[in-house]
Amino acid sequence: LSIEDVQSALSIVAHFKKAPAEGYPVHFSITGEGSLRASYPSPDFFGSQTEIQDGAHVPAGTRVTFELTPQNGKAIGDWTIDGKKMSSMYGKKTLTYTVISETTLSAEIVDPVYHQITFDDSDGVSVSASDQLWNVYSSGASVLKGTNISFRANVEEDYLLDHWEVNGNVYPHKSSKTSIDYQVMSNTHVKAFARLKNQYTVKYSAEANGEVSAFFKMKEIASGDKISEGLTVILHAKPDAGYRIAGWTLAGDTIGKGNTLFYTVKNGTNDIVAHFVAGSDENLVPLHLSYSAGGSVLAQTTVYDPVYTTVPLKSGYPITKGTSVSFTAVPDSLYLVK
Repeated sequence: LSIEDVQSALSIVAHFKKAPAEGYPVHFSITGEGSLRASYPSPDFFGSQTEIQDGAHVPAGTRVTFELTPQNGKAIGDWTIDGKKMSSMYGKKTLTYTVISETTLSAEIVDPVYHQITFDDSDGVSVSASDQLWNVYSSGASVLKGTNISFRANVEEDYLLDHWEVNGNVYPHKSSKTSIDYQVMSNTHVKAFARLKNQYTVKYSAEANGEVSAFFKMKEIASGDKISEGLTVILHAKPDAGYRIAGWTLAGDTIGKGNTLFYTVKNGTNDIVAHFVAGSDENLVPLHLSYSAGGSVLAQTTVYDPVYTTVPLKSGYPITKGTSVSFTAVPDSLYLVK
């Protein structure tokens, strides 16, 4: 038993009964052109299966796997256990069931039925579709009834996924996931909707004895610029001579200690302050860039933590010893690199 998102007190009662020594009988049958076999894990040989016949007894709690094989171009239809159709299992080749009482299972082989899937893009988001075997489908494709299709939303950076609609109805999904899995039982139309991320002002400053620069998407930004929520700003600290970075704070709370800070813009206040103390950091060396008239030089490095990304570097700011730096000469119009 699993219960999600508990919000109040729960009282759970488990009930037990004594199982018969001979176990429980399992009855199974098939309608249509095909075969059905049943087996369970062998208690004597790890990894092997013990096949059973219709009406055989199995120990209570045994997980019996039923495997259906259609013939002559037919397809798998419904599975029924003790008179109840297992709707989510339509079209599935295997079904595993825990036997806790006398059990009757039936499966059907049917003529194949195909349904069309269509999906639309909207502002800020496009949709792709694939099945469990990673077969990719285009909008308008036909798929076998019962197939599980994964629809994935490819959301642009300045947008957030808002909701999905399936056949015109809002489809529930976890906001942290950008895909939904849907069993196609009829012609199906899917659409994803996104909204523009809210933008928030990002302010940064140095308390004293140093300065700060900030970059977003490889370009330097000014304190007070607006950046979309959830995106990352890279901040560099430059201590004055005789000082080192002590840390970074947001509303008085420490959010970093290194010379470079990766900051994710959030809802609310984004006022970041760098603090410096007397001393030196022997692991840092200064980086100075110079160039003649007619161009400029860009410097950058690659980091793997907290995320894999390219980090722009600024002349005059320290870098950690051992850092690998790439330099790019950028000539102005009508100039060439000498």
